[in-house]
Amino acid sequence: MRQAFHDFMQNLNAPVVFANDVVQGQFGLASQTFGRIAINTTMGMGGMFDFATQFGIPYHANDFGVTLATWGFDEGPYLVIPVLGPSNPRDTVGMIADGFADPGDQVASA
Repeated sequence: MRQAFHDFMQNLNAPVVFANDVVQGQFGLASQTFGRIAINTTMGMGGMFDFATQFGIPYHANDFGVTLATWGFDEGPYLVIPVLGPSNPRDTVGMIADGFADPGDQVASA
């Protein structure tokens, strides 16, 4: 049950990963992410099961902080943010942007 919930949440976040892949110009990774979304949403019952990995399409993480780094934004000083922990301004902005784009966050806040 725990793994099914993890796979579902990972599939729900996949459009954010896909968008970051595209903005970074990583079209090979974007096509893999799109394939994972298509396979896991249809065959995996809405993402509850990770069939894409079994078909040889591995999961990869991506976020807006990495996108900003790709486009040359400096990470800035080391910060320790209450509740969130250690970070830097670039990754903090990326975390906030991903939060606004994440469908899971949108559903949870409704």
